[in-house]
Amino acid sequence: MKAPFRSFVALATFLAGAPVALLAQTADTIYHNARFVTVDAAFSLVNGLAVKDGRILAAADMAALKPLAGPQTQFVDLG
Repeated sequence: MKAPFRSFVALATFLAGAPVALLAQTADTIYHNARFVTVDAAFSLVNGLAVKDGRILAAADMAALKPLAGPQTQFVDLG
């Protein structure tokens, strides 16, 4: 198997499992009711950030972040 193809297979495997891995994690804190600028291609605006162990798990609207909340998750209203 050639190296570029192996890299593609590894990347595809990682990306296929990413949503499952993300949902398996619980955010420590969800910051909401603010405007966050992402650094994607469109510099999208979202109104919430989910954080775990000081790292951003997800940047999205609250409807998408709620599944990342657990019983110990703190919600911080920045509005």
